[in-house]
Amino acid sequence: MRYIAFFSVFILLACSHANPKKHEAKNPSHVQFPLYPGCENYYTPEMQKWCFKKKFTDELARKLATNDWKADLLNSSTGDTIWLRIKIDTAGYFHADSLLSVLPEQTGNFLQKFDSIFHLFPPVDPALQKGLPVAVQFKVPIVRAKADNH
Repeated sequence: MRYIAFFSVFILLACSHANPKKHEAKNPSHVQFPLYPGCENYYTPEMQKWCFKKKFTDELARKLATNDWKADLLNSSTGDTIWLRIKIDTAGYFHADSLLSVLPEQTGNFLQKFDSIFHLFPPVDPALQKGLPVAVQFKVPIVRAKADNH
């Protein structure tokens, strides 16, 4: 019986937080993060953002794992982490915007290579502000994996 009461309280709390219209009414200028298909099924903006980040990083990791120039990229870095700034345009397409912590003479070459990877990405629903598509930028770390000595 105690479990039924707990489950009922859980369902009531979940339903009270699951209404996206309620959130939109409170903050009409809310900026909606870009969305991969399926991420719109999450009701809170935080969960939609988490879904987007998860799908994006999984996709990027898969694409980088199949590219032989990843070692060249990491060898041209000035540290253990390279920061890639990415832009998502108003149509939902990804673009490599800039690289930080890479030797300047290599930056253009690697930006072109990242753009060729991003052309393989499916477009996403663009970010929205007041219901209109807007371009957004964000940074992603690419970390040099430590060699295993085992």
